[in-house]
Amino acid sequence: MGKPPAYDDETTDAPTPPPKASRNEAAGQNAPDRANRALRARLPRYEQIALTLRERIESGELAPGQPIPSETAMIAEFGVSRITVRHAIAALRAAGLVITEHGRATHVRESLSLAPGSGLELDPSITRTEDQDGPRYRTWDAEGWADVETPSCYRTDAGTYADALAIPAAEPVFVLERQLIHATGVQIMHRTWLPFAVVDDLHLDDDPFRLPADLYQAFAAQGHELTWTDRTRAEMPRPDDVATLDIRQGIPLIVHVRITHGRDARPLLVEETRIPADRVTLIGRPI
Repeated sequence: MGKPPAYDDETTDAPTPPPKASRNEAAGQNAPDRANRALRARLPRYEQIALTLRERIESGELAPGQPIPSETAMIAEFGVSRITVRHAIAALRAAGLVITEHGRATHVRESLSLAPGSGLELDPSITRTEDQDGPRYRTWDAEGWADVETPSCYRTDAGTYADALAIPAAEPVFVLERQLIHATGVQIMHRTWLPFAVVDDLHLDDDPFRLPADLYQAFAAQGHELTWTDRTRAEMPRPDDVATLDIRQGIPLIVHVRITHGRDARPLLVEETRIPADRVTLIGRPI
């Protein structure tokens, strides 16, 4: 967590000096704990307080929906100024752990009520099988998912994914956009970018809303030996993500990007899936 701009009255809250080692510690016992305490003591006071509150949230001492201690209570507990307490609360908000709403005390974000393992596990792997007609592909969206509304398709510039598609940034591409909801209630956004040369080859004008596995099937029928490159990054949600996926500001997204390559390693399409990190865990095996 980066430190917010300093204020004059924060200078009274100097970092806590490292605790003196006991005789047993001096003899080498509990060395990892001692090292952790020493590192923690070097943090700015607001980060120390935020870390303490985070541990209480993660342990369940502060439950989802429960108010965190008041500013006055934290000033008394930690012996710091009000501005330092506010910096600590701001750090927790930025981490997506607490939320402050008008007319209500700052409280632990309710979506944190998902216990470890109780959220959706999404395996992005591609399964390939062979039958008398050739290869068959299966992807993560084969079961349990439904369109929130009718998929949309539009033309735009390659832009962000120009390098991935090996085309100029200003070259037009075809984008298929699907907002999906799982049976568990989790919503994600899936977009596919295809160069127009690929669109013409596949005759997508006849059926623009094909699933990824159907596109892979069509490529294989054209003689492509398919390979994939997958990348995953974390990203804070954009305003349209917050509205579309029904998530709160401060909850990061998992952004999974897959590039499909055909013959001569030619990039055929890019898929981007935007996934709420508090609801979904990516699992599976490398492709």
